[in-house]
Amino acid sequence: MTRYLEILKYRCPFIALLVIVTAQLILTACSDSTAKKPEKKNFIRKGSEYHFILSGEPASVPAVYLKGSSEDYLGVLRYVKLWALLPDLEAYDKTKNHYDFHPKKGFGKVVNFKLISRSERPAKINEIIRTKVEDLKTTPLSGRLGNYDEYQNDLEIYRSRTYKDDAYLYRNNDKIGSYIRCSSKAQHIPYPSCKMLWDVSDHIAAEAVFSMDYIKDWKTMLTNINGLIHIN
Repeated sequence: MTRYLEILKYRCPFIALLVIVTAQLILTACSDSTAKKPEKKNFIRKGSEYHFILSGEPASVPAVYLKGSSEDYLGVLRYVKLWALLPDLEAYDKTKNHYDFHPKKGFGKVVNFKLISRSERPAKINEIIRTKVEDLKTTPLSGRLGNYDEYQNDLEIYRSRTYKDDAYLYRNNDKIGSYIRCSSKAQHIPYPSCKMLWDVSDHIAAEAVFSMDYIKDWKTMLTNINGLIHIN
């Protein structure tokens, strides 16, 4: 680059000056951008754990389960992504289970779970059920919450008659503790999956996505995942 500028300086001085000025402008812009970029103060490694603040609540998780995180432009944490292998929440180890964590078809044994700030998911589980009026109109849940098609694994099961997902509800003292949606048979999906929603605390929501093969283990999965989360 230096040799090229030397040649330009003698043959095309104006072009050489233009190249130098342009380069300085680019470097200045990059420096300003770096200076304005906020530090990631809400996500810190301490020994074998990551500590963070989500919705103003300090929490931590084991570092071996971390998959990623997302902050907004102000540096405020939006969510923390983790993953493990079912049924025992085995952590990722490149030398032992890399291909289990990257199955060729479907989710395999992987469960992806996420801790979410209330700004990203303001509604709690009961509010999600109560406020999704339009969705409830097109599913078997419409107008008959409290009734169900089946009852398995402590879950009320509402089978979709359309191409919507099936709904699974777990109640505790008439409050919905967990809400799970799974691919319905009507969808003819070769590798059906489920998404489970629940509330870790008043400030932190959570969701887990996994193969429908593990729906029977939902309660153990929920207990184990909650056991990884330490509210400080």
